[in-house]
Amino acid sequence: DSSGRLLIGETSAVLDSSNALLQVGASEGANMVLYRDDTSVAQNDSIGLIRFYSNAGSSKQEHARISATSAFTSGDGDKPGNLIFYTTADGASSPTERLRIDSNGNIGVNQTSVNSSRKMEITQPSSYTSALRINSAGSAGNGAYVEFFVGSANYKVGGDHSTNALLFQKDGTEYMRHDSSGRLLLGTTSAETLRTNITPSLQIEGTSANT
Repeated sequence: DSSGRLLIGETSAVLDSSNALLQVGASEGANMVLYRDDTSVAQNDSIGLIRFYSNAGSSKQEHARISATSAFTSGDGDKPGNLIFYTTADGASSPTERLRIDSNGNIGVNQTSVNSSRKMEITQPSSYTSALRINSAGSAGNGAYVEFFVGSANYKVGGDHSTNALLFQKDGTEYMRHDSSGRLLLGTTSAETLRTNITPSLQIEGTSANT
């Protein structure tokens, strides 16, 4: 068009921006196909690649890339693939692999080879103090939890926003709490003050049959 954009399947720009140079439209939803035209594809061969560059400092260098590779030697009816994401660190000029989804759907973060018995692996760089952080953005009463489903049972471990406590639950029932004062409470959600006005660091409550 008059702005230098290439429109495929459309007669007018979908995004009226001068830097949206390629725009593709189709009634069923547009597709972009990256194709390796080779009858012999070995393990780790590139299938397609999207690369992101800039000319900052008058030097054309890469900021990031998204790559598809063959997970193993491929053939007719056998096309195992990996999807790999790269970013370039501050002070560097070439990208490093950061996240991989392998042919089994396993996810590796800073981990180029994911153990087949694990769905997700995170390798923590030495400069980091934690490998995974989950924040609670909700109001009081909400929290941030990790859920585990074992058979029909639902286990939750997480922090309660209103009390700043770490909770351990099964099927919606709380069984243990590490409260904001560092006390461990089993079978109860609040600490008791004894007659000596001392609140114990470990408190266990139950029925008369199992206390």
